[in-house]
Order: sequence, then C-alpha cells, then structure tokens
Amino acid sequence: MPDLMDQIIERRQQEGRPFRDPASKRHILHRSTDRGELVRQAKAHAQQFEDGLKAATRGISGAKFDAVRAEKEPARLDEKIKDENQPIHTIPDILAGRIGVDSREAHERTVSAVKSHFKVIRDEDEFEKGALPTNYRVHKLQANVTPQLSAEVHIVPREVLEANAQQHDVYEDARDADLEDKDALAAKKEKQAKKINDDAMDAFNERNAGEKPHAARAAADQPLVKGASVVLSDGRRGVIKVGNPNFSKGGKWVVNTDKGEVTVNGDSIKAAPPAHVDTAPIGKPIPSRMDQVKKLLAQGTDVRIFSARVADDPAGDVRREIEQWCEKNLGRKLPVTNAKDDNLAFIVDDKANVAPNADEPFVIPPIPKGKWLGVDLDRTLAIEKPRKGEQNRPAFSSTARAAIGKRL
Repeated sequence: MPDLMDQIIERRQQEGRPFRDPASKRHILHRSTDRGELVRQAKAHAQQFEDGLKAATRGISGAKFDAVRAEKEPARLDEKIKDENQPIHTIPDILAGRIGVDSREAHERTVSAVKSHFKVIRDEDEFEKGALPTNYRVHKLQANVTPQLSAEVHIVPREVLEANAQQHDVYEDARDADLEDKDALAAKKEKQAKKINDDAMDAFNERNAGEKPHAARAAADQPLVKGASVVLSDGRRGVIKVGNPNFSKGGKWVVNTDKGEVTVNGDSIKAAPPAHVDTAPIGKPIPSRMDQVKKLLAQGTDVRIFSARVADDPAGDVRREIEQWCEKNLGRKLPVTNAKDDNLAFIVDDKANVAPNADEPFVIPPIPKGKWLGVDLDRTLAIEKPRKGEQNRPAFSSTARAAIGKRL
C-alpha cells in the first residue's frame, strides 16, 4: 500500500502540479532517483510507450507518429546532472517520443488524445512562440509510463520537425559552446538555430493561412460558469457544478467527472471544445474470439467492451452503435467504457497482448468474482485494416500464454 507521501505526490501529479526538488527547484518527474533503474525502465517500456503514441494519433488527420528514443546518450545525461544541476528524477526526456502535426487542429486533437491515453503530469505549450533559447516550436507533455518513470512527448509542427536535424546540430554546437564559456560562439549558434526554427514556423503558418479557427481555441475564451463543460489539466472532461470566480488563480470550481467531484483552480481548467466523435464503421466480427466471449458470458464472467471510441461521445451515439453491434453479433448488449477502475482484472488489446485481426482465441488469466474483463473492439473483436508494418505481426506467444494462465 502506498505511503502518505506517495499518495500526495500522485494527487499533485494528477492535478498537473508536480512537486519541486528542494535543491534544484525543478519539477520531480519520476518516483525513482536511481539512474540505472530509470534507464533500464526506459529501454524496457519504450515499445509500450511507442504503441501508446501510435494509438493516440490513430484516426487524427494531419498527425503522424515520428519516433521514440529509448535511451538518452550517457554523456548527455552526465552533462545535465553534473554541469546543469538537473537531478536524475527531474530530467524529462530519459524516455522521449515525438509526433508531427500538419495543422493547429491536428495539434489540439493530438494533445487531447495523448492525455486520454496517458496520465499527463506536466503540460508545457510552446507551439506558437517557441522554447528559448532557439524558439523551437513544441508542445511538451510529460506522460507517466510506469509508476517510477515518465516520458516526454513532443508535438511539433511538420515543417519544424523536417528542419529538426539541421537546427538540432546547430543547437548542440551552441550548447557545447555555452558549457565551454565561449559566449560569442554560443550566441552566434543560438541565432542560427532561431532562424531555422522561425523560418520553419513561417512555412507552417503560410501553409495553414486559410485554416479556420478551431473549436478548441474558441472554447478556451469562453467564461467558466455553472453547467459549462470543461477539460481538467489531466485531460478529463467534466461539468462545473458550482464555483466562485473571486478567489485567486482563476477562482475555485467544483467539477463533476466520471470519477466523482473534484475541486480545482480556474487556471487549471478550460472550457471544453465540441467532442470529436469516431464515426468509422465497426468491422466484421472475428469468429473465434466472438465464440470465446460468448463462452465467458455463459460462465458468468463480467465482460465489457473497452474502447477509445467512446472517449468523446457526448450524445452517446457511438456507445449505442457498439451496443447494437454486440446485440447483433453476441446476442446481447455489453457495457461499453474507456475508463479503468479498481475492479478491472485484465484488458485484451491488440496493442498489448493479442495479434491484430487474428482469428484465434485470446489468452487471459482467471477473472475473480466481482472483477471484470475489458476487451478492445477494433482489431481485437472486429476486423480492421492492419496498419503499416503489422501485417506479419506474430500472435501472443506460447510462453506468454503459459505465464498468464489458461486458454479458454
């Protein structure tokens, strides 16, 4: 059971307010302070992190996963720790990933999607003005990957991403010159990097000159009032129950969420844009897996559809469509959710433990009474066109089956 300090740290992270390291005054971003353990976890969980970013960007027009870097150069870690006074548990990019976006709408939808797939503990938006000292345009999200490790996600304009290799070389020259106290050279290199980034952003703006203001930007200017739909700093949606704007930091507001009421500062929430509804048709059922679900239901197992399709479904239309699909193919409606709770025993998901679109049963551990089994829809129960590079992905291995439990 976590101790009181762990509970406090977790609550602060959920609110997007991580603690600061007393000596360096930097945000504490990882629970562990063991460099070797954090580096090991970064390598071990890089694929999981990559799968999550790919899942988050799926279906977002103009958003493209670029890369995950599983290991930061040891020499650069040494520099940050020894020369730049960055304790290991405050360094954001021990594990890092990057997504390129073609438009501001794609940027906003990608931020929302990443926050729905990961617990985001810090949000730094420098997409428009750029991060000093080189004006690098980026929206940084710090996402929890394991209880001990978080990872930095960069969401970057496409043109800036394409210019990144050139500007990063210049930036590294500037940083090295700064560390060596070569002020004139450092200033010259920073100026070059700024020009590369500014020119790239000018190209992005020129290409998007006709882009209409996105609903998210319009919503951000709406006042906070009782009954308003809002987005919390961790990406959850809610509705304001009551509040007082006369307190500091934007007022105090009580917000109803799917996990109960929370009290937050007005500065940490914003009016919610209209939800994006996934209207892609549901594919044909995968026979062997549907038969397995029917068997589980007959045994009394609580089976629920676990799908990101209902993450943004304010009118319930997508949920009803999934329920109708279940009724047609399973003979009954199943509960549909995208939220985990303490009674969730296991999730069957093509991104984690089954081959996509494979007509073969999945493997699960025993589901205790009072617990429930989540089963993903697309590519797990319903056929969907495989993504690039996944046509020959192997099924869950026999070794993994033995480790998890029995075949039903």
